[in-house]
Amino acid sequence: MMRAALAIGGGVVVGIVLCYGGYRLYKYYLEKNKSGNRDPFAEKLKERNEQKKRFDELINNQSYVELLTGKELSTWFKENRNTVPENAKMVIITPTPENLKGLGYYVENDLDKDSNIIQVFYNEVSGEVYKIRLVNYTNIESNLQAQLIEQDGMIIVTE
Repeated sequence: MMRAALAIGGGVVVGIVLCYGGYRLYKYYLEKNKSGNRDPFAEKLKERNEQKKRFDELINNQSYVELLTGKELSTWFKENRNTVPENAKMVIITPTPENLKGLGYYVENDLDKDSNIIQVFYNEVSGEVYKIRLVNYTNIESNLQAQLIEQDGMIIVTE
């Protein structure tokens, strides 16, 4: 009985010490990185929320086509080419979690890569996305599908 009481008491003391130590470590980290009173954890959370918001907008503004063809994709690129800087790369990407994360999107649920495609104007130097479109399709042109498979899900379009 005495051993159990000592074990419980010791556990409580260790828990209090760890909690206090964690609090002090957090305060130290906050003071160390105090450039402009920024909380690094709050900033990370804010960044994650912005990425999720952008992803939700991408989902809400997606296009739907029955048959996805190269002509459908090139038409969108041609229509929007004048709205982005000349150094922007035109890229067609399958929406894998890695690709979306690389574009700066936080994804909770995976998109079906067999019925969705992403078109993007992208600056490879700065990593900036100028314009992006998610296309949901039922069928895909066999030549386009073969190209996506050969290129590991990423096609850089040249004019």
